[in-house]
Amino acid sequence: MDYLYQSALGFHKFFALAAAILTIIYLIFTQLKIDAAAEFCPRGKALNSAASAPQAGNLKQKSRSGLRFLRRIRLFLPIYYSCIAALIISGSVMLPVLRFDLSFKIYFMAVGSLAMIALSAVSYKRLKIAYLSQNFAPYQRKMRVILGLSLAIILIASVI
Repeated sequence: MDYLYQSALGFHKFFALAAAILTIIYLIFTQLKIDAAAEFCPRGKALNSAASAPQAGNLKQKSRSGLRFLRRIRLFLPIYYSCIAALIISGSVMLPVLRFDLSFKIYFMAVGSLAMIALSAVSYKRLKIAYLSQNFAPYQRKMRVILGLSLAIILIASVI
């Protein structure tokens, strides 16, 4: 049992560090500059609308910056969520070894993991709202707060 605990603890520490690093990378990705004139328009809308070919080309140029922003974040999110899931699972593996002796540290980590899941859901909802409204400035401001809270939860839970 001691070997299981030591190996699970090693994985847990690794995933906590990886989650902190990925949260910082996620924060950087969300704060990258987007062209102010960028509008996202699905391909079908530009091609099927009454816009002429030069106007469709300008629309495509404008939407490139917003598309890159969305693509970058949507490709990164599965990695981020997988790391958070691995962190929660490695913590769950250690509970039976500790005979489910719930201390303040374990309660805080459990509440923190639930809060991180809730914050992740809120952040994805904000991304969808920014995508539909084509206004990314409020999304970037809210992500600073949300990811700051996530990073604080990870750091406080790691220190406790």
